[in-house]
Amino acid sequence: MTVARLYGYTLPKLPVVDDAKTEVNIDTKTEVDSDKPLPMTESDNNQISESYELPLLGIKVKSNIVGQVAEVTMDQRFSNNQDQVLNVQFVFPLQPQAAVIGCEALLDGVLVKGQIKQKDDALNMFNEAKAQGKVACLMSRQIDNNDNFALALGNLAPGKNIDVKIKYVVSLEYDHLKEVIQFCLPSNLNKVEVVNKDLDKCLFDQHYNDLPAQQPPLIYSSDFTGIELDITAKMNSAIKKVYCSYSSENMNWEVENNTISFKAVSPDVHWFNKDFVLQIGTRTQDVVYVEKSTNNTYAIMSIIQPHMSTAQNDDNEYIFMIDRSGSMKGTYIESARE
Repeated sequence: MTVARLYGYTLPKLPVVDDAKTEVNIDTKTEVDSDKPLPMTESDNNQISESYELPLLGIKVKSNIVGQVAEVTMDQRFSNNQDQVLNVQFVFPLQPQAAVIGCEALLDGVLVKGQIKQKDDALNMFNEAKAQGKVACLMSRQIDNNDNFALALGNLAPGKNIDVKIKYVVSLEYDHLKEVIQFCLPSNLNKVEVVNKDLDKCLFDQHYNDLPAQQPPLIYSSDFTGIELDITAKMNSAIKKVYCSYSSENMNWEVENNTISFKAVSPDVHWFNKDFVLQIGTRTQDVVYVEKSTNNTYAIMSIIQPHMSTAQNDDNEYIFMIDRSGSMKGTYIESARE
């Protein structure tokens, strides 16, 4: 048995699965002790002789932005180009304010879905699935690095592909002084780099800010199908300006009132070699979103932005005194004012 790694992370040995022909639902584990091995580690003292980075076949990212909240779906396909069964671990970074709401993997014809339950219950279901010889998965958040999640999957047959799909929601920061909302997709999948500086070129003028490029840490297959980005953003007021860290080449975009849409397709594996940063200039308004579910319950989200003006310089000197004892009452405080 050999382990495989994606993005440079290595997975401990997983059990071999011989009977896995049906869809299996395994719960998502939300936390794991970083000082201990993942629960799927075998205790037979077998040594791991080799590790591989699986070739990347394609990337698809779809994002729906509403106000200051974004829903992002990342879909990546890898291939087992080895002549033996592999176990893999998919590690992906998220912003601290992000929350995973869905995960699934298509592994050798078996669709494995994640469900969110109590930590102990999820671990028990995972162990039961292993004991029954089924394909199993376990998602964990690395305590020593809360920006990283790990999804472990077992028994990828030789020559087979694996599709990993992660869906999450993230709140976007709004600069009320510059009236800009920023959305970021990291290119370096081992590290999320937040762009704090302004993008000084406007997309409307067909310019872009040349952020430093990074060499992608992945191995690309000769069968690489390309990179696809599909981003739609709807603001609660008119969009005044848009900045992007990429040029308009290979990208179609349009702005209409308070909605902007991006579509980008590139066959170049090195096209996505720097963070995709989108800054939307808009004057946000206080707003309440209400959504009705299928079971007649409602979800409400309110966005209330502080409206503060820039402080004005004042050459006067101000002295603040706090009289806790009350000894300055009467004429004493009047004398101090003089």
